[in-house]
Amino acid sequence: MRKWTSGGVILGLLLVAMAAILLGPGIHRFVRERTQKVLQTHFASIVEFSDCDVTLFPRLQVTIAGLVLRHNGRSDIPPLIQIRTVIGPRPPQPRTASFKSLYRKRAGPACP
Repeated sequence: MRKWTSGGVILGLLLVAMAAILLGPGIHRFVRERTQKVLQTHFASIVEFSDCDVTLFPRLQVTIAGLVLRHNGRSDIPPLIQIRTVIGPRPPQPRTASFKSLYRKRAGPACP
């Protein structure tokens, strides 16, 4: 029974690794095109990247280098936005609370 369990774990890991290798370029292309489309729609601009890197392990991270947004595609004026490097999404920060902070008076109105 133990052989079956370890064999199943090894087979599962191999399948996950193969899927990551085979789907990696497609995911990279999809994330790049989707990011570009969202930025173009949001800013009503032409979006240019010099490099876009997608990391899947240990968690999804997208790094965009040389991001330039040109308003309505106009190249005769300076770019609307120009950023050297963008890294996202950032992992959520853990929230901590103590008993003292739970009973402290808040400055703003109470949450409904």
